[in-house]
Amino acid sequence: MERYVRHYIIPEVGTKGQEKLYNSSVAIIGVGGLGSAATMVLAYTGIGRLKLVDCEKVEISNLNRQVLYGEEDINVAKVEAASKRIKKINSHIKVEKINAKLEDVETARNIIRDVDVVIDGLDNFKSRYV
Repeated sequence: MERYVRHYIIPEVGTKGQEKLYNSSVAIIGVGGLGSAATMVLAYTGIGRLKLVDCEKVEISNLNRQVLYGEEDINVAKVEAASKRIKKINSHIKVEKINAKLEDVETARNIIRDVDVVIDGLDNFKSRYV
């Protein structure tokens, strides 16, 4: 409760709003530039469950713009490195890691079927349109 005390005093959030956040789930498809920033914000706000989807490893060229990662994450799968960092931010978040490329509608449906919100952090149009 103490962690989110500032949220409680915001009339549009309050205790009920914070409970909704905790009981919500978000799939972040692509945890690169956009996705890593969104993931961090969600972790700090107290979202209950995150589903991270990405098929790439952290590269040194990612470090100037993908805020979840550090030098120790180079050559580590992004979903693994992101999960580790999220747990340091907020150990109460449930994290599901999917180290895969979004290539077909069936896979996309399976990934997003049990979440409340989907964040598109993809950088290729084929996967984005799926």
